[in-house]
Amino acid sequence: MPTALGMVSERLGCFQLGLYGSRSYIEREGMPDNPADLARHSFVTYIDDLIQLNSVRWLDDVIKNPTVSFHSNSMIAQMNAAAGGLGLVLLPSFAIEGRDDLVPVLHDRLSTTRELWINVHNDLQFVPRIRAVSGFLKAMFKADPMMQADTSGRKLLDALLVTDPAIVALQSS
Repeated sequence: MPTALGMVSERLGCFQLGLYGSRSYIEREGMPDNPADLARHSFVTYIDDLIQLNSVRWLDDVIKNPTVSFHSNSMIAQMNAAAGGLGLVLLPSFAIEGRDDLVPVLHDRLSTTRELWINVHNDLQFVPRIRAVSGFLKAMFKADPMMQADTSGRKLLDALLVTDPAIVALQSS
């Protein structure tokens, strides 16, 4: 749990990360059969010196000392580089939803997770706009822990109404 003086922290959820690669990369380099095969593959990842949160050092969870072909401080740039065939990339499952240019690699044997927390200053936790945003975020994760968008929005709306009735009061005022 994150801790900071004067802050209230609450766990919103947990998301899974998996390894992905483009079809062209896999055709060229081969699909790894097991985690040991990753030593002969190239990876797309963050610029180590620019990482401000240790929690995004997620590639370290699945391979030590990877061969890196592309660095970026942008997850979107990493995703696009991997889609372009520059290497394998470890991404949150919600980030690749709807993309058919990246295919799962070793998903049945290799993944990691990260927790997501919301932190609110003690003095602001009961302010209506803060409660509204906090309630929305809590409901979003409660409605869909894998962070996949519900296109109808009904599931999210139902969760919002159950999570924090104060949101309904805010909408009617």
